[in-house]
Amino acid sequence: MWVYIYLKRWFTTEDCLRVVTSKYFGLAYYGSPIWMTPCLGHQSWKRLFSQHYRAIRAAVGDWKTKIPRAVMDLIGKRANPRQWAQYSIASYAIKAYNRGTTRLSKKLKQMGYINDRCPR
Repeated sequence: MWVYIYLKRWFTTEDCLRVVTSKYFGLAYYGSPIWMTPCLGHQSWKRLFSQHYRAIRAAVGDWKTKIPRAVMDLIGKRANPRQWAQYSIASYAIKAYNRGTTRLSKKLKQMGYINDRCPR
């Protein structure tokens, strides 16, 4: 809480969200394609979601947890941890497919399963 009070003196809410996004999420999700897989345990996902929303609440100043998580995603302009995991896995799969160096990617290209263009 003291960090929020200190940051509020110098920054707007939008700036606080930028600080949280660049510093906290940069450190929290470093190497996430390796450790944040769909087979992560339920308790670990629960902790990850809790810390994710705690950081956004700290930036916004919502200490009573009155704002629902869906709205917090819109305010923070961030994907939740599960969406981020799905995106990063899909992104790496498309990169591996486009390089075409593995037998699997060559076979998938022959069969026409994956589109050649990466969605923006």
